Amino acid sequence: MALHLAGSPGWEGWDVAHAWGGDEELRRIVLPGPPPGPVEDSPVEIDMASRDYWFVGWDPEARTITVRHDKSIADTFAGATCLVSVIDDDTALAHWQLNNTIAPLLAHQGEPVVHALAAEPPYPLAAEDAVSNGAVIDVRRRRLRYWTADIVPPVCLAQMRATWPGWQVERLSWGHLGHLAAIGERSGELSMTDTELFDASWGAELITMRNLARDALPAEPRGLIAPQVLVVDRW
Repeated sequence: MALHLAGSPGWEGWDVAHAWGGDEELRRIVLPGPPPGPVEDSPVEIDMASRDYWFVGWDPEARTITVRHDKSIADTFAGATCLVSVIDDDTALAHWQLNNTIAPLLAHQGEPVVHALAAEPPYPLAAEDAVSNGAVIDVRRRRLRYWTADIVPPVCLAQMRATWPGWQVERLSWGHLGHLAAIGERSGELSMTDTELFDASWGAELITMRNLARDALPAEPRGLIAPQVLVVDRW
């Protein structure tokens, strides 16, 4: 909607943004004060989505995930809320599906979250209607991009930047669509259809804007290589 306002007559050339942190962030922008203090919540642990029923195995040498019945079976049975993709060594790409909320996870775990994820078998890439938030972590370029529909309070964002020192931390536009573009994935099968978006209470104008953004979002040019998904015991 900020993009829509920026393109409205009379606002050309203006820097228009959305105060994702709500009233607290808006007050901080209008009346800058001292930086927010540290988050006092208890540490957030990584909560891997379920592997029951669908997961068969992971071959790290062949970089192959074996699943039952269908390549997208995890979307149905994992019950994930969060998708994290990690780019390592410039071209190696892997995905993990979690039950976490992305901003508190990144704020509390920091860079060690990459090693914690790598210690677990990866997951197939989740479709848009299977998750509601996520992140793309580019290790070589030290770039952290996250997305969520939730408000991220400035204190949480400040904690995130503090626990990822030397990293470029930014919020991805267009959520899951932005996530796919950031990893160079253009498969339309992973994105919600116009009918599904309408059923999810998206307005027609916003759906049109979203579809235009999908074609305009800059795609990752490196040709990232994700694990293969092998299906056994087909339906």
